[in-house]
Amino acid sequence: MLGLLGSVIVNLYLIRDRLSAKTIALNNATIKNLETSLAAERLALAKAVSDAERSRSNAEKQQIERELHSVNTSSRNSLPLVEARRNPHRKTPGAIAVPLHTGRVVFSDHSIAEVEPYINWSMFYAAWQVRGNEQKQQLREDAERLLERIKSEHILRLEGVAGIFPARRGREDEGPGAIDDIVVATPKGDEIRLPQLRSQATGQSVNLSVADYVAGDGTDPDVQDWIGAFALTAGVGLKEFTEKMKAESDNYNAIMAKLLADRLTEAFAESVHEFVRRVAWGYQTDGTGQPVEMPPQEAVHGKYRGLRYAMGYPATPDHSLKEEVFELLGVCQTTSMRLTGNYMIDPGEALCGLMVADTDASYFTLGTLTDEQIEEYARRRGKSPEEIKKLISSL
Repeated sequence: MLGLLGSVIVNLYLIRDRLSAKTIALNNATIKNLETSLAAERLALAKAVSDAERSRSNAEKQQIERELHSVNTSSRNSLPLVEARRNPHRKTPGAIAVPLHTGRVVFSDHSIAEVEPYINWSMFYAAWQVRGNEQKQQLREDAERLLERIKSEHILRLEGVAGIFPARRGREDEGPGAIDDIVVATPKGDEIRLPQLRSQATGQSVNLSVADYVAGDGTDPDVQDWIGAFALTAGVGLKEFTEKMKAESDNYNAIMAKLLADRLTEAFAESVHEFVRRVAWGYQTDGTGQPVEMPPQEAVHGKYRGLRYAMGYPATPDHSLKEEVFELLGVCQTTSMRLTGNYMIDPGEALCGLMVADTDASYFTLGTLTDEQIEEYARRRGKSPEEIKKLISSL
């Protein structure tokens, strides 16, 4: 719906610009009539948006109920959990990438200019639901104008933390399902456990879990793997700015700022991941072992080794794991980000997740999970099955 509203607003602003070019030829009465007409169109649009929002709200409630029912019901197309675990991706010790630098790096008030080349403008246009070249050109010009203001007036602040830590797989003797846990060693010398879910789909060459990308269970001292983690935002200061814009009846720039903050957050994640691959983990090199910087637009299209798995996304749908990642990285001690009671990040324009360095890593969707796995995972998380179903309802 934001996209529909955005598309209409763009058209209204295009009309405004055309009217502005003809202002000299129009008398005051004509201009007043045109402004009255546009005001009526905005009122009609507001009513249409309100009606559509109510319709969408009902549809979303029904969709959530369907998703919860799907998660709660074992599918005939799902493997028993024990069989899915017999069909993992098997990472060998030879596939481990030893990092050059471990521990965490804090990105405090990071430069927007450094992040800007990583903006995916195609996704920006898609958010507005515009397709015509004239509309895209107008949007891009308006966005770049606002972006310059954001930079010059320091309206938004980019904050984040990323780090690389020793990690191992869980062991069977640590409890049911522990073999699908990623166990991370903290700088303090203790361990943080990050339980993972596993695909149970039939007909797959492998039934993946993010835990598959960590080798070794700690019993062999010669096998030491690593995991990356990140949490970042480009939304610090956004709330105050959008409220100011709305108070000035400038809803267009309020929406524009929100969508720019979303794109800047994704771009920030790409920029940080580039730093991790090239400098911290150090595996992004040329044939002689020298670090190589990847062109931003190649990075935007994922043409690199290793992946990011953000919490709440298809392979890692449990939002509550953000709590452990926040603790591991010391997010609340080093940034303005905070977790809400339902594990959302404030400010909302934020990402949090894990990074792996594997050449064979791929994105995947867990799909339908059996009650058996939901119940076992709930025990590993210290939560009820009902809580877990709500947390992973995006599946």
